[in-house]
Amino acid sequence: MFTQTRSLFLAAIIAIFIYEYSSSEPLRFNFDLKHIDDNQRDELFRFLDINKDKKICETEFKNLFSSLFYSTRHKTSYKDDKIESMILELIGIPKEKGIDKTQFDMIWGEWIVTVLRPRSALIVVDVQNDFMIGSMPVENGTKIVPVINDLMKNFETVVFTYDWHPRNHCSFNESVHDPSIHRPIIDYYNKTRDTLTVGDRVRYAVHSDIIQYLWDRHCVQESEGSQLYHELNQDHIKDKFNVTKGMDPDIDSYSAFADVGGVHDPERRTTLHCDLQSRGITDVYLTGVVYEFCVGSTALDALTLGYRTAFIEDAVHELNTTRQKEMRQNLTDNYSSIITADDVNDMVTAYDRRPQMGYVLAKKIWGTHKHPDPQCQ
Repeated sequence: MFTQTRSLFLAAIIAIFIYEYSSSEPLRFNFDLKHIDDNQRDELFRFLDINKDKKICETEFKNLFSSLFYSTRHKTSYKDDKIESMILELIGIPKEKGIDKTQFDMIWGEWIVTVLRPRSALIVVDVQNDFMIGSMPVENGTKIVPVINDLMKNFETVVFTYDWHPRNHCSFNESVHDPSIHRPIIDYYNKTRDTLTVGDRVRYAVHSDIIQYLWDRHCVQESEGSQLYHELNQDHIKDKFNVTKGMDPDIDSYSAFADVGGVHDPERRTTLHCDLQSRGITDVYLTGVVYEFCVGSTALDALTLGYRTAFIEDAVHELNTTRQKEMRQNLTDNYSSIITADDVNDMVTAYDRRPQMGYVLAKKIWGTHKHPDPQCQ
C-alpha cells in the first residue's frame, strides 16, 4: 500500500513538472531595470539553465524571449516566432551543445544590456515653415506639432532636420522651366519640359538612376520658409542639434542620413550618423513630415545603419495615402517598430521592449552582411 501511494505521489510530481515546462505559458524572468549588472546577468544564466548543466541549449535560450520582449504596462510578452527564429539563427546557439557561461556573458554584454538600457534620440524631420504654413503646406500638418512637443519631454537628445536647398535645386518645378539652369533631362515620363508641373517625375542626365519628383520651391537656404516652425517648443531639451540636407543642387535628399541612394557612401552622407554615434545612440524615434518621403526615408536609412528604429505614426503626416501605405509596408518589412505617441515613454525607459528592436540589434551585431558603420571622427 505504501509503495503504491509513493508511486502515485511521484507520478503526480512528475506530471506537475511536465505541465510546468510544457505549458503554453512561458517562463519569465523579472528584469530589474535599475540594476543591470553582473549579478543580474549571473542570475539570468541560472534561470535559463533549467537542467543545471552549466550550459544553455537553444530550447532553454528560447525562454529568454518572453522575458526580454515584454510590456510592463500591459503585463504581456510579445510573441513573434519568426523574429525569435531569426535571432536564434544570428546568435548561432548549437542545438545540442549549447553555450557556456563565457559565451552567454558575451551575448549579455553585446545584446541584452542594450535591449534593457537603450540610448534614444528623437528625430524631428523637416517641421519647417514652408511645410507648415509656407510654400508647400502639408494639409493639417500643424496638428502634429503639439504631439511632437509632448514627445520631446521623453528625450535627452532631440535632432531637428532641415531641408536646406540652394535656389536652383533639382527638385524645384521652377528649375526645369528656368532657361538659365542647364540640367539635361533624359526621361520626362510622357511629358515635355514645357508641360512638366508639380508632382511630375523626371530623370536627369546626372544621377540618371534616380527618379526625381518635382515640387514647388521650398526651404531655400536662410529663407524664412526654411526655419523651424515657431510653435515647436525647444526650451527644455538638454541636448539638441540640427542636421541640414539637400544642399547639392543636382540630387535630392529625403533622408536625414544621406542623399537619395547614398547611405552606403560616406561621401554622400549628412552629419547625422556621426552625431548619433558620438552620443552612443542606439535607438531613434521618428516624427515630422512627410510620412512617405522624408520621414520614411530617414527611418529606412536608420535601419540600414543598424539603429533600432521606432516610427511614431500619430506624430507624422502624409501627402498621399497610397504612397503612405507602401512606405508603411516597407518599414514593417524592414523591422521598424510602428508605434503611437502613447508607447514612447515605456519604450525609451525599456519598460516596453519590442522584438523588432531586438532583431535589428542582433542583425547589426551578428549579421553576415555588416551594416556600414564608418569611423566617425
